[in-house]
Amino acid sequence: MKKKLRVILITSLVMLVAMGALLWKMNDMAKKQAKKEQTILKEERDLTAEDGSKITDEIKAVDISPLILSGGDQNVITTALSPGNDVYHVEKSAEVEKMLTDIKKNKRFTFANPMWAYNPYGTNKLSLYLYFRSEGKGYCRYTISVDDPSVPDFTRTLLNDGSGNLSKEHEYQLIGLIPGQRNIITLRLYNRKDELSAVQSYGLDVPALTDGAAVKLGTETGYSRTVVSNGLYTSFTGAHTAADGSRQCAILQYDNSGYLRSDIPLNGDVSRNMQVIYDTLVYTASDSQVVKVNDLGQVTGSYPVNGYQISGPYAYDGSGSLYLIATARRKKATISSKILKLELETGEVTEALDLDTLLPQVHKRNKGKNWIAINSIQVVGTNQLLLSSANLSSIFKVSKVGSLLPEVNYIIGDPNLWKDYKGLKRKVLAKDTGESDSGEGEDSKKKDFACQYGQNSMVYQSGSEGRYTLELLNNNAGRGAGGNTQSYYYQYQVDETAGTYRLKSSEALGQTRTAGNVTVEPEVIIYCNSDAKLVQETDRSGKLIRQFTYPYPVYRIYKSDWKGFWFY
Repeated sequence: MKKKLRVILITSLVMLVAMGALLWKMNDMAKKQAKKEQTILKEERDLTAEDGSKITDEIKAVDISPLILSGGDQNVITTALSPGNDVYHVEKSAEVEKMLTDIKKNKRFTFANPMWAYNPYGTNKLSLYLYFRSEGKGYCRYTISVDDPSVPDFTRTLLNDGSGNLSKEHEYQLIGLIPGQRNIITLRLYNRKDELSAVQSYGLDVPALTDGAAVKLGTETGYSRTVVSNGLYTSFTGAHTAADGSRQCAILQYDNSGYLRSDIPLNGDVSRNMQVIYDTLVYTASDSQVVKVNDLGQVTGSYPVNGYQISGPYAYDGSGSLYLIATARRKKATISSKILKLELETGEVTEALDLDTLLPQVHKRNKGKNWIAINSIQVVGTNQLLLSSANLSSIFKVSKVGSLLPEVNYIIGDPNLWKDYKGLKRKVLAKDTGESDSGEGEDSKKKDFACQYGQNSMVYQSGSEGRYTLELLNNNAGRGAGGNTQSYYYQYQVDETAGTYRLKSSEALGQTRTAGNVTVEPEVIIYCNSDAKLVQETDRSGKLIRQFTYPYPVYRIYKSDWKGFWFY
């Protein structure tokens, strides 16, 4: 019996020691992983190093392989596609894809000798196409550096199609080139054990931009101790003047130091948003064309919109269709009063809603082409939309969209603006000025709030039991607005069952009377002040982290790290 007890005790002790060792190892691995993630986050923050160091400091000139775009020594593929109709032509883009595929079939490309192409599809002026095959499965990380201490290194992990981001075949679009300078592109290949297995560096003289896009924004650093969030500022701007005097338009993406890292050409000042749908970027390339572009830059879909002019952002319904704000192409047509439905699978475009006929008495009293000016749209259910009218300082919930008898369910806005409209005044939701969610402290007191006026850029988040939250920029301008010279971030909670809405959260901002948008995240607030041509990133207390000033009009700005599309 004593012998059995001794064996049990020894076995238990061994198991405890083993368990302790395992827990220690797991804890140590977790700490190392957390440290690695923090290092990567710091590298990808696009800020200059405190000591001024750059990756080029570690690279010998003899180890940099030249990439040449033209001449007898050319080793980078270039194509003839240029801004304009060529770029967003699906067939022409497919021809480029076939050319690249044929080259890949006829030659073996390795990490030490990869295939390069400079912006082959014409859809991003600051990009390179890269292809190679590796001996074993791995992933690739790259850094773009220039010989200028004020320009931060641009480092990202590239996304591939393999499980765990591991693959033997590597095909990528690298964005982030600095125009008009010699760019050093350093590739790092890691194996399945997360070990660095090979490094290669290349030098490319990137052509200067001629489209008038600003390479560097005016930049101001604030006094907040909060670290700027990771990602690129995707900027939907007005036209800029090209070298030849023409007016050019683009979707521009800037890093945290204000340097241009992506230049997506457009055929007109039309785009207001861009979204990843079906693993492709979807955006408005002209006022009569929506396009799909994959992660390599190839145009995989083009959707003409005939008889209308696209005049605002789109909303995706999650089921393969877009809703577009549009203006009919005819004399005396009212601006931004039509909602079109575009089915991405078939390309069919139909007029889903006509605000002129939905609100005839409002249209009659508010004469003029710009009486409603829908500037923001959100899908809130099957054939149900939220529409923001800046000129009416009101938000409309509309159901039965696409039917013969669409219906205004309710209006969010100042009831004084609707008191003279028989029938519609009963549809204005009542304010809920009751207790807040906390139920205690100052916020729990009953308090009225000012309605939104001239609002922009709604963001809908579904809830439960007939409730949802709605974020927006209250420009606090135009019809109904008082003398207050500030704009606001507003977050409403709408209770459709009770027929009420209340202000859950608000933040005071510098005023922009037209356009703009605001994004509130757990640590930061990102605000596009359209009137002032700037974007501010502040902490939640309002202290400035970073501010960027644009030399041309800027309508809306969104920030994203683009992980899951270009990056891992």
